Amino acid sequence: MRVLIGLVFVILLIFFLANQSIENQKKVLKPSELLMFEKKNLVRVLGNVRNMRIANSGNDSFFFEFELTDDVASIKTVFSGYKPELLQEGIKAIVDGDWHSGTLYAASVLTQCPSKYEPKKIN
Repeated sequence: MRVLIGLVFVILLIFFLANQSIENQKKVLKPSELLMFEKKNLVRVLGNVRNMRIANSGNDSFFFEFELTDDVASIKTVFSGYKPELLQEGIKAIVDGDWHSGTLYAASVLTQCPSKYEPKKIN
């Protein structure tokens, strides 16, 4: 009987921890909210792209560096993958990555389609 109770407790604990992990990954933060953390892994941040530039790391590889802002705060963001076609100044982007040392190291960048793709409003 004790083994059964212990087994049920372990299963419930695993379920609870897995659920908490999934919930944390779903939350989308603003740059001003991310600044409250010194270090945070696997974050998702939504903001406007500003001051984008291409930089050279010195070993024949390039990366993108830009600020992600919510008009309250801006965070430095570094992305070394392929540039999404719509990534440009002023566009909204969702960035997944790790936050530490005052920089968001992006693993992926998703951009919002510009308004020209939205249907015209009828008055």
